[in-house]
Amino acid sequence: SLTVSLQLDAESSARALACLQYFAEHIHRHQVSRVEVVGTYTLRKLKTDHHFFSKAEQILGQPIRVISGEEEARLVFVGASTSQAIDARALLVDIGGGSTELIIGEGHDIRYLKSLELGCVSTQDRCFADGKLTKKNFGQAIDLAKLVIAPIVAELKAVGWHQVMGASG
Repeated sequence: SLTVSLQLDAESSARALACLQYFAEHIHRHQVSRVEVVGTYTLRKLKTDHHFFSKAEQILGQPIRVISGEEEARLVFVGASTSQAIDARALLVDIGGGSTELIIGEGHDIRYLKSLELGCVSTQDRCFADGKLTKKNFGQAIDLAKLVIAPIVAELKAVGWHQVMGASG
């Protein structure tokens, strides 16, 4: 199974909270009046850590809304279609640390979206754990990607696209 659950160790939690404190200071300094805090893959997979969420929300002064992979995909497309005209039907691929979102859309209309448990960090941890860029490790990464994508290939082809775009972060 590719299902993953995560736990934050004390050091990672402290780094994350320090980063959120930095953001909170800038939000306050610049008098930002509208803030929405959303969590993506990592927070979806993080084992319920009420202490972390409570501290994070206290620091930010806002609730954290953990969004689904499909909502993440939708927002990626909205961002891309707002910043760049998508005149022809396009396949937008957003590879994150733990998930990859695939969206097919045209103009501002979404025709297909899917979030897959396949990201650069999770693939590195699984296929390149020895830290080496070997032919064997690349083969494992390719096999993993094929395994994860195989169930939706027919759906993607049925919708079709004329151009491919990439997004990240």
